[in-house]
Amino acid sequence: MNLSLLIGTVGALAGVGLGSWLSARAQRGLFIENRREAMRQTQLDACITFLEAYRKLTRFVLDDADEVTLVRHPAVEGRTYPQIEDEGPLFEERDAAEARLRALVSGESPVRLAAGALAAAYFDMARARAQFGRDHVPSQILRDLRAVEDHFFSSSL
Repeated sequence: MNLSLLIGTVGALAGVGLGSWLSARAQRGLFIENRREAMRQTQLDACITFLEAYRKLTRFVLDDADEVTLVRHPAVEGRTYPQIEDEGPLFEERDAAEARLRALVSGESPVRLAAGALAAAYFDMARARAQFGRDHVPSQILRDLRAVEDHFFSSSL
C-alpha cells in the first residue's frame, strides 16, 4: 500500500471531520442565539400586552366607568377592594395578559416584581376613583401610577 496515498486520505478525512465539527458548533451557537432572541421577543411582547391592558383599564376606570365602589373583602377583615361596574372584555384582556406574563417570566425577576407593583398602583388608582369620584382622583396617585408604568417598561427592556 502506498503510504502517501494513505496519509493524503486520512488528512482529507480529518479536514472534513474538523470542518463538520466547526460548522456544527457554529450552527449550534447560532441556534441558541436565535432561540434566546425569540424568547426575549416573546417576553417583550407579553410585557407590552400587559402594560397596554392596564393602560386601557386605567382609561376605562378614570373616564368611562359609570360606577366604581369600594366593597368589603370577603376573606380579609377591614380590607376593601374596588368594584367596577361594566366589567367586561377589558378585565378578561388584563387577566389573559397577566397569565401570559406569569408563564413567560420567572417569579423572582425584576419584571415580575414591577408587574406586581403596577397591579398594586392600578388598584390604588381604582380605590381613589371610588373614594373621590370620576374627576377628582388626586394627581399624585396618577403620577405614581405613571412612574410605576415607566419602571415596569424599563425593567422589561
